[in-house]
Amino acid sequence: MPYRRLPNTDIKRLKALKRVIDLSEKPTGVSLPFSFVTLQQVKNNLPNFEREIIHQNEALKQQVERQKEYAKSFRKAQLYISHFLQVMNMAVLRGDLPSAAKKYYIFSDNNIPAFSSESELVKIGKKVIQAEKERILDGGNPITNPTIALVNVKFEKFIELNILQKNLKENYMRASHKVAEYRPIIDKLIQTLWNEIENSFSNLGDEEKRKMSSEYGVEYVFRRTELDEKVEIENNLNYTNIQKNDISTQYSLSF
Repeated sequence: MPYRRLPNTDIKRLKALKRVIDLSEKPTGVSLPFSFVTLQQVKNNLPNFEREIIHQNEALKQQVERQKEYAKSFRKAQLYISHFLQVMNMAVLRGDLPSAAKKYYIFSDNNIPAFSSESELVKIGKKVIQAEKERILDGGNPITNPTIALVNVKFEKFIELNILQKNLKENYMRASHKVAEYRPIIDKLIQTLWNEIENSFSNLGDEEKRKMSSEYGVEYVFRRTELDEKVEIENNLNYTNIQKNDISTQYSLSF
């Protein structure tokens, strides 16, 4: 026997509530299978729940839209800082810079540090920019191609977008939290609504009761075994109909 299943997505929750409101506003001349109190609760809660979902979707949309620009800025800053360190390292290897120049930075051997994550890029980028300024103040020759000024431009752009992206993520998390707070209220309301609808048709047989309740948005699903049996019955009926058609065709041809 099919069983009732409450909506498990926000879209289905909205659909279930909107359906009863739509049906309640149609002049059918038939009493509604749910109470006026429950209907008012639906009308009071639906706009708030829908508004929070819209805020959540909008926050996610903004985050996704800016992600491409942010990822590009991350790679650009990563590339410039890496190239700057490579140029500095090669200058030391050639003897253009004294080996003591490395003490200003964050590595002492010929290996350039890895900074694949955002936090590593922020930490190393700040250190490299500050180290170059200190080295120049101590009388060192500026590194060129790229210059630290150009590196700083790319790095500051990344920092700006990094802060923006974090803010957008926080906005989405706040909106998602509000939606999550509403779900238990909405689920309980739908459960109450569907209970009232089913009770209104309790004088009918099971199949007719489910059919009438479905008209008001109550959702029923078949269990896997029941679904297999249903498919088998339909296949048998189709096969029987085909046989009947074949017999009718043969009969007509014989004349």
